[in-house]
Amino acid sequence: MENEVDEALAAGERGEVFHDGEAFLRSLADEAGPDSSAIDRRGTHDILGRP
Repeated sequence: MENEVDEALAAGERGEVFHDGEAFLRSLADEAGPDSSAIDRRGTHDILGRP
């Protein structure tokens, strides 16, 4: 995969840039499948799952 990245960079491809964390998480959610409300709920808990 590293060769694919090197080739893409050489071709001028730079990937997607996100201007904030929320936009990044929503993009991941769109690709993975959960609706964005699931991301919002997870963001309101600490690492141990407590609100």
